[in-house]
Amino acid sequence: MKQFLFILAVLSLVLPVFSAVDTVDIAAVRQRSTASVSTADQAVITKFWRTSLDRMFLAPEPQEVVDTRLQLVEQKGGDNAVFAETYLGEALKDIQVAYETVQKIESPSKRLLIEQNLTILVAELQSPKLLPLVLDRTASEDEVVRYWAVKAITQPAIASELAKPGSSQSQVTDAVLKAVSQRAPVETRPEIARMVLLFAGSVDHPAARELLISMADKRIELYKNWTVQNEDLDVSLLNALGGVATLQSGDTKALFGRKFAELYAVILQRYLKGQGKLGPASIERLVTVIVEVDQSCLDKVMTIKTGIKTAIQRKTGLEREYETLLGNRMMAGELATKLRFDYGKDASGKAITAPPEIGALPEAVASK
Repeated sequence: MKQFLFILAVLSLVLPVFSAVDTVDIAAVRQRSTASVSTADQAVITKFWRTSLDRMFLAPEPQEVVDTRLQLVEQKGGDNAVFAETYLGEALKDIQVAYETVQKIESPSKRLLIEQNLTILVAELQSPKLLPLVLDRTASEDEVVRYWAVKAITQPAIASELAKPGSSQSQVTDAVLKAVSQRAPVETRPEIARMVLLFAGSVDHPAARELLISMADKRIELYKNWTVQNEDLDVSLLNALGGVATLQSGDTKALFGRKFAELYAVILQRYLKGQGKLGPASIERLVTVIVEVDQSCLDKVMTIKTGIKTAIQRKTGLEREYETLLGNRMMAGELATKLRFDYGKDASGKAITAPPEIGALPEAVASK
C-alpha cells in the first residue's frame, strides 16, 4: 500500500490541467530561430523563463504549478537545436535561482511542492547541462524529490548522451556516477534502486562497473544471510552483470561472469532451500527472477539454453540444471567454461568449480 501511495504522489505531479503563461512570443522565437538566436530573441526566452517561474511561486493552486512546469517543457521544442541550446542555457541559470529562492518560502507544503516540480522539470528537460542542479537532491529525504532527481541523472536519454564517443560531458559523467554510487548502498525505494542499476549497466565506465560489482556483492550477502528483500531488483542487476560479461573481454569478462554466476546461484539456492518454508509470495518472486533472467539474459544475451524453466514447471530436475549451468565440486559449469572464470582458488591453489552456498533457512525467516 505504501508503494502504491508513493506512485500516486508522483503521478499527481505530472497531470496537465490548464494554460498558465502566454506562450505566443516564445513559440514565435522557436519557430524562426534556426541559425542563431538574436539578442531580442534571447530577451524573449529570458522573460518567458522568469515569468513562468514567478508564476510557479505565486500560483494559488498546485494545478497551476504543474501546468506552468509542463509549458516550460513543451516550449523547449525538439526540432530546433539552436533554440534548444539557448533555452536550456537560460533554464540552467533560472532554475538554480529558483532552487535557492524556494528555501525562503515559509509554508512547508508550498516549499516542498515547488521543489518537487522544479526537480521534475529538470528530469523532463532531459539535458546533461542541467544535471548539476539535482545531484545533491538524489539524497533528499523526500521520496518524490529523490525519485525525480535520480531519474533526471539516470534516464536512458542522459545515459546515451554521456556515453557518446568524445563526449564533452566527462566531468558531468564523473559527477553523476559519484552520486549514484553514493545513493546505491543506502537506497530503500526499489523503484529508485532499479533506475540506478539500469543506468550503471548502460554506461561503459569503470565507476559504473565498480558500482555493479559492489551491488552484486551486497545482494549476495543478503541472500547468504537470508535477509534479502525486493528480489525483483535482481533481474535488472543480473541483466546488467550478464551484459557486461558478454561485451567485455579478459579479466573484466571473467569478473562479471563470476558475479553473475554467484548471484544467480544464491537466488536458485534460496528457491530450492525455501521450498515448504518460505511463504508463497516469496517463492513467486524468486520464480519470476529465475525464469526472467534465464529467458532474457542466459538465452538471448549469452546464448546459453537451459532447462531451468521446464524444471521449475515440472518441479523436478532443477538441482541438475543448477549444476550443469553453475558447476559443482567436481566440474565447472557451462557458464564458467564459456566466460572463462572460476570461483576462486582453494588452499592448494586449485580452481574452485562450485559457487558459494547459503546456509540453512533460519526458523525466524520461515513463511515470510
